[in-house]
Amino acid sequence: MQIQRQKSPPPLVLPESPKRSTHMHTRSILTKALQVGGSTVLSRGLAVVRDKFLIQYMGSGIIQDAFRVAFKLPNTLRQIFAEGALSPVVVPTIVKLERSGEREQVNSLMSLSFLVFEGTVLVLCAMAFMWAPTVIGFTAPGWSGYQAELAARLLRILVSYIFFISCNSLFAGALQAVHHFLVPALTPAINNICFIGGLLTCMFFKLPVEYFCLFVLLGGFVQFVLHVGMYIKLGFRFGAITPRTWEQFKPVLGKFIPAMLSGGMMQLSSLVDTYYASYLPAGSITILDLASGFMRIPLGMIGVALSTILLSHFSRVVLYAPKRLSFYLLESVKFVFWLTIPITMTMMFFSEKIFYTLFHSDKFSFAQVTEAKLVLSAFLVGLFFHSMNKVLLSVYYAAHQVWIPALITSVALAVNIMLCKWWVMTFQATGLAIATSVSASLQALFFIALLRWKFNFKMYAAPFALFLVRYMTQLLLVSFGFLAAYYSVLSAIERLPQQILQLLTMSILFWGWVFPLLAVAGYVLYKTRDMFKIRLHFIRDL
Repeated sequence: MQIQRQKSPPPLVLPESPKRSTHMHTRSILTKALQVGGSTVLSRGLAVVRDKFLIQYMGSGIIQDAFRVAFKLPNTLRQIFAEGALSPVVVPTIVKLERSGEREQVNSLMSLSFLVFEGTVLVLCAMAFMWAPTVIGFTAPGWSGYQAELAARLLRILVSYIFFISCNSLFAGALQAVHHFLVPALTPAINNICFIGGLLTCMFFKLPVEYFCLFVLLGGFVQFVLHVGMYIKLGFRFGAITPRTWEQFKPVLGKFIPAMLSGGMMQLSSLVDTYYASYLPAGSITILDLASGFMRIPLGMIGVALSTILLSHFSRVVLYAPKRLSFYLLESVKFVFWLTIPITMTMMFFSEKIFYTLFHSDKFSFAQVTEAKLVLSAFLVGLFFHSMNKVLLSVYYAAHQVWIPALITSVALAVNIMLCKWWVMTFQATGLAIATSVSASLQALFFIALLRWKFNFKMYAAPFALFLVRYMTQLLLVSFGFLAAYYSVLSAIERLPQQILQLLTMSILFWGWVFPLLAVAGYVLYKTRDMFKIRLHFIRDL
């Protein structure tokens, strides 16, 4: 018996339980998500300022559309190739090596990844530079003449932007694997500052749009320097490439292509929208981009931020308690729903005011404001599903499953193309936005169905239904209270002199009194959740 007791290790002998040493606490998850989400809100807020100056600088017609299409290719490649594929396939592998204490192998893997992926990016940049007119012809086939020539000329300047940004995503994968999210989250805001500085300079000196494109490249380079600096500061280096490095790289490379497809659904849908919008009146692409940009504010704050943090967390859960993923999926769905639904309702309600108070001028007509309002509302229908798709992809990637989400994304993209073709001529740009939202909802449903059918995830349908009933009851009551307060204040403002009335309802000052009302409503929604017995795992410690 004594020998048996010696052979049976007592529980206290395990000094570094994975759950204790690697598991991120709920407060840590939420804090880091807020850090990333807050940085995203800052970035998108600056992007709104950038878009306002862009309209003043280029108008909202042919030149603006040409710039947006020229920038869309490197920006889309950045989101698909870099953020959509590089980080998800690199992070789980680095987490595994870091957990084993193999920092040198991490350095070697990063060296090989940099040579292969960035070498590929340089080849793609060279091809896009040489065949810029062909690329524009494929992206916007409805264009010809000056607009197509201008877009091709701008593309040749902007295409190298993808190199800097893809490098950033590779470095960000290493940073996120050791729980550093601040630099990757802040650099888009810094990028937008470079944009705005470039716009102001070009407007002041009346420089052509080609000069502004150089400021765009400067923004990418600044981000690159910041990522490299933090990468070195955290102790990472470029290591020697060994035969073992190649063995570790093969799975990463095998996952890259399907991850590139599944992670870039929204960006591919944006390219599809551009393709069909090129046949619509001038300014349609600008309206689509502006509306999509506003929808991406809450998407970045919620879906992107949460999925970025949860990817490394899920990668650890898979190693020590894979059955817990079902619980985390339920709580992620509840948390995303709790955040996105009131935001969707609010932005739909104020959609016309958003575009009128920010952009309406002789360069952005009231007819364009009305169209942008409808397009934004159509995009917002899919906000919850877009956000959930980000989180669901993190679940698949953490479990090292990449082909299944790639196949699901392919089906959803095919549906999007088909719906765009049907609805573009009937509903114009709004039809393209509706198609994007419908395809996103189908993608989310397929993701969840496959988790249940193939991986035996427990869906917790009854607990979610109970949460849904309680939350919608709470949301309905809080919404009535907000509307009563909003129309009471509006009624008081309407009694003021006409000049003050115009300032407080038709200019940027409108948000000076609306935002406080929204903040109070959000605070009430948060504080009264216990009254309705709403339990959310990710904020239970606050």
